[in-house]
Amino acid sequence: KTPEAALVENLLIMARACAKARKIQLSTVSRLSHGDVPALDNLAHGKGSITLRKYTDTMQLLEDPMNWPDGTRPPQLPWAIVPAAKPKRKRNADRDLDNGAGSAT
Repeated sequence: KTPEAALVENLLIMARACAKARKIQLSTVSRLSHGDVPALDNLAHGKGSITLRKYTDTMQLLEDPMNWPDGTRPPQLPWAIVPAAKPKRKRNADRDLDNGAGSAT
């Protein structure tokens, strides 16, 4: 299995579980997470692709317990690939490093 296929599999496991728990259609999960009704169905049928950014955003949305009905939790995936959110950097951090700011001299 390719890494991309594993990502799609994980995404579909999570999306289908969310749809079942919320008693909604997969197309509704797709619309809410992608803004595109057929996106998840297309992925399930080997059509289309997904960017890492969209995968990350969708998985973070689906893993948030606030998006699951009371008493339900997101499923454990066979192997999870959920990149952490990018840490926010100070705007001038690189410039400060280049200028030697904060160095003991």
